[in-house]
Amino acid sequence: MIAITIGTAVQLLFVVLVGDGTLTLDYSGRFAAAGVPCCLLAAILAKVDDSKSLVRTGVFTSVVLGLAMWLFLITLH
Repeated sequence: MIAITIGTAVQLLFVVLVGDGTLTLDYSGRFAAAGVPCCLLAAILAKVDDSKSLVRTGVFTSVVLGLAMWLFLITLH
């Protein structure tokens, strides 16, 4: 769960910095290089977890949405 939090925080930081005009969308690949592995790590850790809880389902949902958002931000570049 920490991995998805870190990936989302990197994504949020990137969007805020682009919104402020501090960065341009050209940096999306560099931020995605840190955010995408965090999302993938969260998916792997959730897959290894044996519990069938809602937390696991929530992590997978967050991973899919996070990866989709990274792909969207990269293609905007």
